[in-house]
Amino acid sequence: MRMLRSEIIELFDKFLAKKGFKVEAISTTIKLRTLSKSELLFTKLIGLGDRIGRDEDDILAMKPTREEMIEAFQWAKNYDGTPRWDTHLLGRLQPRLEKLGYGL
Repeated sequence: MRMLRSEIIELFDKFLAKKGFKVEAISTTIKLRTLSKSELLFTKLIGLGDRIGRDEDDILAMKPTREEMIEAFQWAKNYDGTPRWDTHLLGRLQPRLEKLGYGL
């Protein structure tokens, strides 16, 4: 469903009002930045190591390439200073790599 710019602005205005913000003037331009696929994969990999939840399903749904998974692991393994974080993360990641068809 494609929304008109005016509809988006109106919804955003209502959202801000509901949250208690007073909007006196709003621009007709809204700039949104979302995470890139690699940035999202990095965050999902951290989540996979930190908690049990939907991160696995999200990672699988993203259908990352083997190279994207390697890049994400290289970044994520240094994220946490906990001893053996990289080993823990690799242990959580290995079954997901196999589901994607990428052995180690």
